[in-house]
Amino acid sequence: MKKLLLCVVALAAMFGTGAGAQDLSGNWQGTLKAGKDLRVIFNFYKGDKDAWSAKMYSIDQGGQAIPVTSVTKLGSSIKISVDMIGGTFEGKLSDDSKTITGTWTQGTQPLPLTLGRATPETAWDIPAPPPPPKRIPDDANPTFEVATIKPTQEGTRFSIHPTRGGELIATDASLAYLIKFAYEVHPRQITKGPSWLDTDKYDLTRQARPRRPTQPEANEGDGSEAAR
Repeated sequence: MKKLLLCVVALAAMFGTGAGAQDLSGNWQGTLKAGKDLRVIFNFYKGDKDAWSAKMYSIDQGGQAIPVTSVTKLGSSIKISVDMIGGTFEGKLSDDSKTITGTWTQGTQPLPLTLGRATPETAWDIPAPPPPPKRIPDDANPTFEVATIKPTQEGTRFSIHPTRGGELIATDASLAYLIKFAYEVHPRQITKGPSWLDTDKYDLTRQARPRRPTQPEANEGDGSEAAR
């Protein structure tokens, strides 16, 4: 009887320790060596039906939240899928539950990545989200004063240059990239387009039509005074 009780206590201790060690809640951070150092953070939390969910942050590339498609945990094995950027992470949770050692794959190049559980002392700051874009004024005239589009000449290098005066000059740019630039979306969000959307390249110059002032300016000598 005494031996049985000792076995029960030992099993309870084992399962209790395991339960604590399996908790992924919070931020895990690591550095990708991808030509330059890229710091990434995964924030794990319990989602629907008590399953693990996560958000990803690449804090050296703007730091905005990237939704994680799925988190799969089998024992100490962890797999994370991030469909929006075509990335996956597969790793092993350490016995002390402080690190996840694995590989990040995006495209065809796998890169080693070790995630460490962040503490208040070691946690990296996540950049604040940018302010929402300003709405176009009701009296705006979203047309072009001048616009030219022509196929890129061989040997032209890619560039895109907007100016404060409303001019945009782009060279060797695909329509897919121009859509991404205009609407601030990820390339994987542009779907069901023609095959040439990402392959045909164009040079583009456009000048926005000036917006009419909402209030007439005072003319010299008419007795009126401009609003201050």
